[in-house]
Amino acid sequence: MSAIVNNELIYKEKDLPLGSTRQMAQFESIKGTMIGGSRAIINIPNLRNGFLDTADAFVKFSVSSQLLGANLPNWDGSGSIVNPDAAILSAAGGVSMIRAIEIYSNSAIVSRIDNSNYLSSILSIADSSLNSQDAASVIAGNSLSEEGTLIGNSVCRTWGYPIADTSGTKDTIATLPTMTFCINNNILSFLGDGCMCPIFAIKNLQLQIEFENDVRVSYVGQKDAVTAAKNCTITGGTNTFSNVSYCAPVVTMDDSSMESVIKENGFGSKNVMWSGVNHHVSVIQLSTAEQNATLDNLTKLVPANRFTSLKNITLGAFDSPDANGQTDLCIPRISVNSLQYRINGNEYPQQKIDTVSKCVQNTIACYSTNSNSVGTTFMNSVGTALNYRQVLPAATRVVSARGVIGLNLETWSESDAVSGLDTTQSDTEANISTNGATAVSNSQLCFVSTYDTVYVINDTGILSASYN
Repeated sequence: MSAIVNNELIYKEKDLPLGSTRQMAQFESIKGTMIGGSRAIINIPNLRNGFLDTADAFVKFSVSSQLLGANLPNWDGSGSIVNPDAAILSAAGGVSMIRAIEIYSNSAIVSRIDNSNYLSSILSIADSSLNSQDAASVIAGNSLSEEGTLIGNSVCRTWGYPIADTSGTKDTIATLPTMTFCINNNILSFLGDGCMCPIFAIKNLQLQIEFENDVRVSYVGQKDAVTAAKNCTITGGTNTFSNVSYCAPVVTMDDSSMESVIKENGFGSKNVMWSGVNHHVSVIQLSTAEQNATLDNLTKLVPANRFTSLKNITLGAFDSPDANGQTDLCIPRISVNSLQYRINGNEYPQQKIDTVSKCVQNTIACYSTNSNSVGTTFMNSVGTALNYRQVLPAATRVVSARGVIGLNLETWSESDAVSGLDTTQSDTEANISTNGATAVSNSQLCFVSTYDTVYVINDTGILSASYN
């Protein structure tokens, strides 16, 4: 047996990096204030020798909300707050207020992600560890319970009491204090996927953020846990957004280093291409009747799911808005008893996912950061064979049960090669089963398709994306 020299005893000098500076930049929306349903528009300038370090990118915004309903947190007229715990933020946090993300180059769309709030909620559960959720909750506006489950924070106790109401309406209108959130980068496409985005070479790059219009997606009404007052209901209201910005470190190369980068990649003289990963979100309805019936082999078409390289697909179900606003609408659950996909005439997986163990194993195969806290991050085995069914709100604050089902479709999941399933020639069908439930509203079946994308900057600085 030959002897080896330990790495600790091998001395070598590290390579010097390219000459550069790094500074956090904040790109602000051209609109100062906007209501839910409207868009923030953020222009990202063509900075000389500049690159965005998208690994540390995030979106920041402030929101002031007015809620309508009954038994809302408010003042009793004598200086005391009534029902301080009656209105809570969704356990998904501030991201529940972002409806869609679009990115443009020279007015042409590069990427669009609908239902960004659903996407972020699914990924933050499926592709995260307990430690990362704990850190994220500080800036996202949610919390971890002692059991390690995501919960929504009481608005009043976290951000302050409502503005005093002197109109006589008391607890039917609540004007909440201004809250500020920082949203992580998993909904931002290539502006948040970890690449060094060469903004010096991209013409007229623009980020648009569409905000959620329905306040019931973000706020949940409950019975006050301290006073045991009447149930709070949320029937409507308005979100007003301000101070919207995209934040990311900008790395600026010195001229000599930039010359080497341009020569190596051919910026300005040929197409420059790099690979990334993007997400598509499809939402279809599973009716109350379908959930409460005993159905086997119920087929649902997953729309617009045609990609050259589909890496994985993850299912989570979201409740539909009800009249009382007493359900967390932005936390996914599992509303089926089995799942199997049919693509290109083949079944994936070959055996249905119909037990908790199969669900957990298949989801782990899709994501790399969840294995140390499976039981608390993406699966609550409550109520059914897989997850739980809808139930009426309890009298006090409820920890949100949740669940997702992921399926890995890559040939070489640990490789940098493009090795996902080609779905360009076939529709994707989801074969599901239900065997009776206590559902009280329709479910929104949300399919998150993760696929390989190629980004191209042409010789005139126009950015485009290709995935099929």
